Amino acid sequence: MKIKTAVIKATIAEKGLTQRETAARAGIAQPQFSTMLARGTATCKSAGRIAAALELPVAAILEP
Repeated sequence: MKIKTAVIKATIAEKGLTQRETAARAGIAQPQFSTMLARGTATCKSAGRIAAALELPVAAILEP
C-alpha cells in the first residue's frame, strides 16, 4: 500500500527522531524502513507499526 512519505519524514523531524530510532520503535530493520520510504510503499502491518511509532493514526500516513 502507498504511504505518505512526506508526512512520515516531517513527523520524524518534528519529534526530533532519526530514521534509525523510528525504525527501532516500529520494530522494523532500519534498511527495510529506508527502502519503504524510498519506494513509498509498506505492508499493512508495517504501516501500522510506523504509525504507532510516530503516535499517528494509520490513516494519516496512508495514501487514499
